[in-house]
Amino acid sequence: MSVYFSELQIRNFRSCVDTSLQVSRYTALIGRNNSGKSNCLSALQWLVRRETLTVDDFNNPDIGVEVIGKLIGIAEVDLDTLDPTHRRKIAKYVSNSELIIRRTQDVPGVAGSLTVREPETGDWEPNPSGIDKAVKALFSDPIRIGAMENYEEDASKAKRTTT
Repeated sequence: MSVYFSELQIRNFRSCVDTSLQVSRYTALIGRNNSGKSNCLSALQWLVRRETLTVDDFNNPDIGVEVIGKLIGIAEVDLDTLDPTHRRKIAKYVSNSELIIRRTQDVPGVAGSLTVREPETGDWEPNPSGIDKAVKALFSDPIRIGAMENYEEDASKAKRTTT
């Protein structure tokens, strides 16, 4: 499968107050410590995996969190790999091999919702059942390679955290 996110918009998630990313199939996030790289990846994971955010995930707990992503490269062969029920739910929202999804959560500790952009009207369709599972099946988890904390220790020992 060659399905990947080409665009991400992240609002009010941790340090990402209003962040837009243009990404490719393989994108490395490189930057200084505490610049928000891990938060961008965590926002992407939250978009794809249904979880409830805590107050620590909100930059401002008085404002909701929103993450929007554009999945591209969705071919018939990709849709054919889905459970038939999930395929039916998601196929009508795929246009020109693209699917735009949005996950929002208004209040910390209260489950958010996933919506899908309807290609014809541009309206957000509230959480069609099966969309979460279909998106999860289409998009694999991002790979995180953590920063090297201690070169000598990393080079001399094989641990779970070894870079």
